[in-house]
Amino acid sequence: MKLVILSASLAALLGCSETQSTSTTTAPAATAPPPAAAPVEASAAAPAAAPATAPTPPPAPAVKTPATLKCVATDPIVFEIDHSERMHPGNSTTTTVTASGARTRVVMKDGKELSRNSDCLDDATVDAIKQAISAAPWTETTNTIHCMAIGNEATDYSVNGKHVLLETMCSASRLDDKSMAQLKALKALVEPVQTVTPPCCKK
Repeated sequence: MKLVILSASLAALLGCSETQSTSTTTAPAATAPPPAAAPVEASAAAPAAAPATAPTPPPAPAVKTPATLKCVATDPIVFEIDHSERMHPGNSTTTTVTASGARTRVVMKDGKELSRNSDCLDDATVDAIKQAISAAPWTETTNTIHCMAIGNEATDYSVNGKHVLLETMCSASRLDDKSMAQLKALKALVEPVQTVTPPCCKK
């Protein structure tokens, strides 16, 4: 009887020990968190962009200094154009060019000088004027037949101080063809492109 009790007690003791052993089983160790990532070092700051600079302007073009023009208004006159009004003899516009290229334009009204302008023509123009003058015979021929109407405007041309032609509404004379061609060239060289308006008709 005592043996049975002892066996039961021993079995109970063993079962309790197993229970305790089971219940006291070591819990698995907690997994260590992964090491914190090392802080990323800030990359070196990019160098500040250099301030934009304005583009270098191109060099200014060289200033061309015109050649000094030398002319003398008192030199001999090589070409003259005289616009006049027959109804008003005191009104006229006269343009003269000297051998050195001095060009003078004088406007008269009622016999009084209204304006006077002078300048120097360039060498190329002076040479062209002289060539045109020397290239023509300047032969004036009287027209056998011409109209008799009398216009108000008249233009008198002179070359090297000599009258060569008087242009009117019904001109009594004419120049040879070669001279007329050179006269046209001379007028283009000497007179401005604008038509000369007589003083009487200006508004």
